[in-house]
Amino acid sequence: MSMSVFSRLSKLPSQAAQFAFGVQRLGRASWEAWGLHGEARRRALTRQEAELVRSTSQACWKLAPIILLWIPPIIGVLPLILVFAYPNRVLTSHFFESAELKAYTLEAYQERSLAFKEVAEHVSRVDSKLLGDLRSGAAWADGPSAARTAALFSEGGPLCLSRLPPPHLRALSRAHGVCMFDAAAALFTAGMHSRWLGQLAADVSRDDRLLSQEGGGSRLQKDEVHLALLHR
Repeated sequence: MSMSVFSRLSKLPSQAAQFAFGVQRLGRASWEAWGLHGEARRRALTRQEAELVRSTSQACWKLAPIILLWIPPIIGVLPLILVFAYPNRVLTSHFFESAELKAYTLEAYQERSLAFKEVAEHVSRVDSKLLGDLRSGAAWADGPSAARTAALFSEGGPLCLSRLPPPHLRALSRAHGVCMFDAAAALFTAGMHSRWLGQLAADVSRDDRLLSQEGGGSRLQKDEVHLALLHR
């Protein structure tokens, strides 16, 4: 369980130092990612390099609202409140020590797992057999189950992103951590959720391709496996 707001406030000096260190880490990662953008025009990036570019870009987008809120003179204190009250939601991994990051990651996963239950309910309404096929592996093996699964998720199928109803899209967004706050998921249109989820799927597909080219998951370190699974 994450620390209470009062516990974090009591450790304000060390928290401030940690925040400054996080800014430095993010700055170095952003500088390196910027250089890799140029390299990508001349050569194919490795999986590790592509992941650095993706994660740094995602971190900058996540922090953008906090930075913008700091500008107005009156509500400029709001980012401080959000940082201390919801650090795991408004800050990125650059700002946490290893133990904190593991605790926040577990907390986020537990919240996301609740949304997966809602996703499963939506899927069951479309095809009552699909969840069983996915769990058993029959959906990916050669045969009628695999053909039916492909038809369900292919363009024009009832489970492709463009045809999912808004409640299903919002549940998917929460399950994959697309929105910073779960309550904010209802504020965005179905088209925005569909676009974000489509980008996530494209990122995972590209990561799978690079991973396969570089020898597969067996060559990853334990922490890299952990991050790859969370990304999916």
